[in-house]
Amino acid sequence: MECDIDNRPQTTDDLKEEFRNLGGNLKDLLRTAWEREERKKAQAEVEAGLSELIAALSQISKELAETPAGQRLRAEAKGLQARVQSGEVQEKVHSELLEALRKVNADLRKVSDRWGSRE
Repeated sequence: MECDIDNRPQTTDDLKEEFRNLGGNLKDLLRTAWEREERKKAQAEVEAGLSELIAALSQISKELAETPAGQRLRAEAKGLQARVQSGEVQEKVHSELLEALRKVNADLRKVSDRWGSRE
């Protein structure tokens, strides 16, 4: 155990105090970084960019909906929605997930058995 200047053993309380200090310093650093003008400016730029992106996507979506491809896509989406509501999709996902989990478990058992037989 290390000793400090007074030749007293350092205790776990010293470690706790340093971790507390570290936590406080990190908290202060993050608060300062969050309150910086540069962060606020960057946030405003990101928000403006996202607003423009949303407007552009909305316009594209409206234009696409008017095309034959868009109308087919809408019909297919309605068909998918009907299958989801009927439980068909849920049953298929359940079945495939169960099959995948069984395979993973079987493979893990094989590896475990191989490792166990080597010892």
